[in-house]
Amino acid sequence: MEEKDYEDLIEIVKGYMREYDLSDLADDSNFLDPYLLTEGVSKLPPPQKHLILLLEAFQLHLKWTDVDTVKRSLERLSEAVEEAPENAFMELPDRGDSRRVYLTELPALGPLRKELDDLIIALRGEDFEPSPTRGLK
Repeated sequence: MEEKDYEDLIEIVKGYMREYDLSDLADDSNFLDPYLLTEGVSKLPPPQKHLILLLEAFQLHLKWTDVDTVKRSLERLSEAVEEAPENAFMELPDRGDSRRVYLTELPALGPLRKELDDLIIALRGEDFEPSPTRGLK
């Protein structure tokens, strides 16, 4: 893939992230080279690396919004504490009131996380060439 292809993919991924209220996560400032920042230089990584970092940030978001992560955390808590909670929730502000989102009711994202992990691994490979027929044998 050419540099332009990676740049196009970055914009597509960022567009989807914005569409799903993940604009903060997709913001370019998250991916600036920290070593250059200490020298006062704001520079994004090369497009292939930028795309990988963007997908890794999304991967981390998926991990923390996956019911399996919540269940594992509750299990660990129950092993450490006698009267551990059986559920967890977030209180989200709503118009004039608030609503609770029970974390044990989040979707199971394991298959999606696995696909995303496979994509990131493939993108890290030097010989990665995406193909619409890959895996259709």
